[in-house]
Amino acid sequence: MAIKKTNKINAEFSMSSLTDIIFLLLIFFLLTSTVVAPTALKLVLPKNSNQALANRTLWVNIEEDGAYSITYPDGAQPETIDRANLQNILRSKLSGYPKNEATIVIQADEDTPIKDITEIMSIGAKIQQKVILATEPE
Repeated sequence: MAIKKTNKINAEFSMSSLTDIIFLLLIFFLLTSTVVAPTALKLVLPKNSNQALANRTLWVNIEEDGAYSITYPDGAQPETIDRANLQNILRSKLSGYPKNEATIVIQADEDTPIKDITEIMSIGAKIQQKVILATEPE
């Protein structure tokens, strides 16, 4: 009696463990991507060779010591304003203009913290007026 050995090679591959590993990796990357959120703005401010003039402008100056002042288009003396009342003052000065017709120009020292500039920009967005940042030519 001849005994035959049957050596069959099983060509099947179990995918259940591989799908579990891929699913766990997917969950890991989804959770870590929400934790690693940037909290700072990386800004590279552009330099401009041509200067654009805005109509009906109101200049907000931020001095080196952090004081705020407003210069009017008619060339009057700058008016020093309180930081706490900045939104109310800008709203009252620009109340006669239609939405997005007047422009608030921010003129700040180059060492001014970006927080002060973004504060004025957010106030401009709240009162629905355009806000631009004044730069020096190259």
